[in-house]
Amino acid sequence: MANESREDNQMLVAKTLLTVREGDLLSLTVTPGDGGGHLASGEDETREIWMTVTKISTSTGGRRQLEGESNGLRVQLIDQGRGLQGARLGVAGPVLAKGSLAPKDRWIEALPGWSRVLTRPADLERGVLSSVTRVAVVASLDRLEQALESDHRPWTTGASSPMRRAVIVDPVEAATQTAGELLALLRGKRDVALCQLHAGWLPPDAQPVLKSPWALTMLKRCVEDPDIEFEMSVSDDVEAHAGISVALYRRDAPGAGARERARAVDPALAARVVAGLGAQADCPAVTPYERVLVGLALGYSERDVAYHHKNEGGAFSATYFARARKALGIAESVAVADAGAPFALRDPNPQSTPPPAVTPAAVPNMEAPNDDAPPRADETPSSASA
Repeated sequence: MANESREDNQMLVAKTLLTVREGDLLSLTVTPGDGGGHLASGEDETREIWMTVTKISTSTGGRRQLEGESNGLRVQLIDQGRGLQGARLGVAGPVLAKGSLAPKDRWIEALPGWSRVLTRPADLERGVLSSVTRVAVVASLDRLEQALESDHRPWTTGASSPMRRAVIVDPVEAATQTAGELLALLRGKRDVALCQLHAGWLPPDAQPVLKSPWALTMLKRCVEDPDIEFEMSVSDDVEAHAGISVALYRRDAPGAGARERARAVDPALAARVVAGLGAQADCPAVTPYERVLVGLALGYSERDVAYHHKNEGGAFSATYFARARKALGIAESVAVADAGAPFALRDPNPQSTPPPAVTPAAVPNMEAPNDDAPPRADETPSSASA
């Protein structure tokens, strides 16, 4: 039975690889390929990892080969055919090359201080498991972009908001949150975004920007976009756990009127405030006031910020919001419901009547296949997104 089950699994991996397209996000189940990694129970060690596909080609042996990125490494996924393994994962080098003079890597140097703390390739490669026993197509970059255009709130109202679920439970949504927020900045759906570049309190192979699918791709686009500027936000706690984040912001819309400017948080000021605090994207600010200030600076509404603090069990005080509004130059007359809207989406002529009720944002559907695309072997009614 064990051999029959293994053979069936190999066939499923091979069939799934045939359905993969460039831009897809894959969920891989990996295990050591050298016979090691056995647990005390006698079972093999397994791990779930993400892989974004950037190119599809054919290996020297005539097998289907997928090239892409996984946890900061450039990788190759090759169908092994009928044998001991369904597919094999190989490493082609780091995505970010420290000290590289190649044009594709020059954007890294635009972010001061980051290159000197980049994770060493050896630290990333040490944890690679090469035997792939399961492959699933779980999303694609095209579908992420479509989901953002359909409803941007999952990437503009914060991870914790009354306008969406209090906790992100879908692993694909959680993994692509950073990429979605940066894409929202690129598309003008939000004015400011904070991205964690280095977290000294985490292991070298667990850096958020490396583990998050498409995050590096979106960050590179932001850095190279002439309409986006940034401020570096650096912190160092008492245990010397350095943190480096970047506060990215859109330039002021050209020709914006004085009245419209008075109703908005100036993105440049907001980014400077965030950087001045040394705020980190993956580590909460120290004091309740600073958390409120960072939340408003990132464009979240007062309602969303208050809701987030309630979920975190933090102290709430209207004084925090009053101080934060003053620090960010927000007029007291600004409606709470409008405070977090992107600059380009704000209504320059607010009405005195309350806004209509808005339903919570649904789970971003990044799994729905295109109508004109051929069906994939891994798409079944039971695996469809809710």
